[in-house]
Amino acid sequence: YLLGSKVFNQTVGALAAALFIFSPAYHFFNNALLTDIPAAFLALCALTAVFHKKYFLSGLIAMLAFLTKFTQALTVGFILIFLLVQAINSKKLKPMILFVAGCAVLFLPYLILNYSLYGNVVKPLIDSKTGYGACMTPWHEGIGQVIGDLFRLESYVFIFVLPAIVYIFSRNFTLEALLLLCLGIAHVSWVGKLPIEIIRFLISSFPYLYLMSGLGIYAVYHFLSTRFQLLSKLFIVFILGLFLQLFLRLITTPFPENRINDFQRYAIDHQEELKGKRIWMSDPRHFLYVDLKISERIYSLFNLDKIDYFKSRLDETDYIFLDSTGLSCSQKSELCDVEKRKLMDDIRSKFKQELALPSKDGQSIKAIFKNKRLE
Repeated sequence: YLLGSKVFNQTVGALAAALFIFSPAYHFFNNALLTDIPAAFLALCALTAVFHKKYFLSGLIAMLAFLTKFTQALTVGFILIFLLVQAINSKKLKPMILFVAGCAVLFLPYLILNYSLYGNVVKPLIDSKTGYGACMTPWHEGIGQVIGDLFRLESYVFIFVLPAIVYIFSRNFTLEALLLLCLGIAHVSWVGKLPIEIIRFLISSFPYLYLMSGLGIYAVYHFLSTRFQLLSKLFIVFILGLFLQLFLRLITTPFPENRINDFQRYAIDHQEELKGKRIWMSDPRHFLYVDLKISERIYSLFNLDKIDYFKSRLDETDYIFLDSTGLSCSQKSELCDVEKRKLMDDIRSKFKQELALPSKDGQSIKAIFKNKRLE
């Protein structure tokens, strides 16, 4: 609401906020302790701060958003571009310097911590790029699926983004409006480049898409009210019906219960035994309720180098919390698939299966393994 009111007007802000309330994805993931929603919230706070000329504060919050989820680098980058264009137009560098200083206050200690922990200041960033960057799907195919899921799984109200774009460019648009539009497009495009498409990854784009949708509704009504009075009244009825449909959809959508799963129960019951052990984990949420450290994260994207890395450290590992669902090779390689099966066989031969759970596809491994040398 604050962003929409500041950049456009209070009507657009109210429409965007009202639409955002009915977001199925936000309600669905609200019970899950994931970084997507907090990171999106911090990004919105950073934008609000920069639009109110609180540049140092905006830098602090934008960097906090980035450290919460690395994909918020888009927020940091686009704010920097926004301030650079402003600096060129106004001949004043102070806002950009203050923003960079705010970012540096958090980013420099983070780099120092990385060096002290890993001997490499950017190791987590490199690991993140490895996880997200190995693509199997060409962008033009992935983006089509993403756009389809935006309408199918989230809301067809996003169709109003199109009149919003026309409205912005048909008038003397502000840099602030262009920044919000670019951030929405950038976040959607990034997800379109991923080898796996999960609606959760789109959460960062929703605030901007709902802002544009609110602007689009306002633009359509403004156009109709000055030319077709009857159609403008029908359009109001249509929008009220749209809100009713969104409300009914929300109250009938089953949301996940916040309950302890079998992996988490095992970690709670064996916490003392697991302390100090080298543990591989395919989902860090399994340690949500315990004070334990994960040694290696088994990412969903595999390649031959990754498989060799895990094989070379298999004997040193004590426990493996494994869910191989979706554990696919990042390149379409028969050799990679063969080596992955060999790795799974090595795990079965060297480790005792402590807990086995049924998998949805009947083929994936969903189990907790304990190294036989610990027996």
